[in-house]
Amino acid sequence: MVLNRLSANGLELQVTVAVETTETPMPLSGHYLLVISIPVYCDVDGKRYVDALWHKDLIRHPDYISHFTLACPRIDGPLPEGVVLLDDPRIQFIDLPARFKQTLALPIMVGRLWQAIGRADVVHTGLGGWMLTSLHNIATFAAKLRGKYLLIIVESSPWRTDLSVPARWPERIDAALSEWVNRCCINMTDLAVFTQAEYKQSLLTRRPDRGHIIHASWIDDDNIASEAAVLHSWNEKLAESSGSLNLLFAGRLVAAKGVLDLLDALDLAEAHGVPVHLDVLGDGELADRCRTAAAKPRRSTRLRLLGTTPYGPSFFKQLHGYHAVVVPSRSDEQPRIVYDAFSQGVPVLASNTPGLRDCVPTHAGRFFPSGDAQALFETWRQAAAQRSALKTLGLNGLKVAANMTHRHMHLNRWRLLDGSLRARGSRQLTG
Repeated sequence: MVLNRLSANGLELQVTVAVETTETPMPLSGHYLLVISIPVYCDVDGKRYVDALWHKDLIRHPDYISHFTLACPRIDGPLPEGVVLLDDPRIQFIDLPARFKQTLALPIMVGRLWQAIGRADVVHTGLGGWMLTSLHNIATFAAKLRGKYLLIIVESSPWRTDLSVPARWPERIDAALSEWVNRCCINMTDLAVFTQAEYKQSLLTRRPDRGHIIHASWIDDDNIASEAAVLHSWNEKLAESSGSLNLLFAGRLVAAKGVLDLLDALDLAEAHGVPVHLDVLGDGELADRCRTAAAKPRRSTRLRLLGTTPYGPSFFKQLHGYHAVVVPSRSDEQPRIVYDAFSQGVPVLASNTPGLRDCVPTHAGRFFPSGDAQALFETWRQAAAQRSALKTLGLNGLKVAANMTHRHMHLNRWRLLDGSLRARGSRQLTG
């Protein structure tokens, strides 16, 4: 692990950067409890199922934790689409009521959590809203009351208002209260891990040495294309230099993802005769709006809706055909698609938000102001005129991806936790 110190807005930030390694972590020997609001689903046979991507992340934990327990809501009944069987004997379960905010369910949840936290050495949770009935808040306060080591990982900020739409006063008040409570929770942690620098700056206001930044990545080593394959792909794309600029948007079709900005920028490209072909991968509340835009008569541009595709080999293969992936997000999240694109040598054209500034290096992508369709269009026009520069950006992104795999992310988390426990004197928990 390398700790780089960067300067952003006059503040010095400590960023944890993964390095290429074959290191195998020595599993932590203590009892580790993960408390999370993502549910497990149970069928009539009592088998547990979870979201496919959550499954991918969840089964990594026992690789470096000897005694791993998951406490989360359990939902019985028909299984939703997109779930997979969770059949890992290394994982123990604490089943919590799915509707724990109901009067009778809340005491049951608190009681089960209190007992589970009493048996744990390390309690790992996240952040929630401001209500004391929030699962994450209950876990945080219970862990501190029982003197347990507390780890909080912050990957998103759903309590914050959507910057893409005007917020009403009740929403603003709720967001402000949640921000205050979450800041209190973060400042109680023994170790805090953030996916971006802005989260650390705004939430960890005391003892910043306890906070570290590890970007979230879902790519695996075998997802990363070879340099030879990427060069071959780029040679084919550049041979068609007089053709269209082929772009991909992959994400939920909602305003917070910048979808409306995307459509406005495409209209500007049409008006100026810039040949942009935009494919949209995803679904959401703006799907009808996108279908209407795709049906409009066009001469120099094209908009195709591709629906959804499973996260796997076919998706990564699909990325090869594009000159760039466009990420016009208005929210402060760090979209997963960034490292997906880098893994295939495809650069990213991204809005200048905190989450994207953190994970898109300037030598692997380009930025435009968030919410500015005109600036987004100008970025496309410049990219269309300088396609060889996109190749350079893409090859640089490929190098970034090599050290930013899902395995590296978990390995870095293990290093931080192991080092923190040793510094605290809890060596009996580190093997």
